[in-house]
Amino acid sequence: MYFAKAKVDIERLIEKDKNFLLVWIPMAKILYSTSSKEHEMCFDAYTPPKIGQPEAYVLLMRNPKHVKVESGKPPIGLILEPIVNGKHIFEILKELKKIASKFVEEASEAMRRIPRRIIHQLFIPLQAAEARKLTASDEYIQIFSLLDAIELEYDSIFISEEILYWPLLIHQKENVVFEPALQENPSRSYTYIHKKFNLVKIYVNEGIQGCKFGGNRSNST
Repeated sequence: MYFAKAKVDIERLIEKDKNFLLVWIPMAKILYSTSSKEHEMCFDAYTPPKIGQPEAYVLLMRNPKHVKVESGKPPIGLILEPIVNGKHIFEILKELKKIASKFVEEASEAMRRIPRRIIHQLFIPLQAAEARKLTASDEYIQIFSLLDAIELEYDSIFISEEILYWPLLIHQKENVVFEPALQENPSRSYTYIHKKFNLVKIYVNEGIQGCKFGGNRSNST
């Protein structure tokens, strides 16, 4: 198996603070092509289907070029198994791009109908139907932009996938999540989802039967 190496000493960190829970998320590292050009991106193959939010595939996507990958089994932590394969994730992403493109088109049309004198007010509640439509489409506009940035198009072709285990450190007292393979600061995306859905419950209470443990089980928390 392959895993993203943390930039900090996780074992020492957990020994110092027992509030940390270490979880290894299965990331589907997908290789795909668009216009004869190949791309590679990682997508969480556990969290989005567990919380019932396909849009989270986009929010939680990560570039494998930003981490150092090692082979073997992580020494400690809760290792979750993927519950969806990369090809299925890829088809969901393409469908999200189609849906998001419609919202982008509607938002563009709404912008053309809004008088210039109230354009600057778009970020405060307006009575205009066009402004309400813009607010409702914000999330999909962001999804469209992110998928467009990684050049995932309707005609993109799935080539292959590989599972890369990604460390998450959840501080159960402060309710923040860290991605130690990426950065020292808290992860805004995983922290947001944790506060909304309680990832400890999802990963441990619900996922305990389908997981493995690195090292000794007693060290997994």
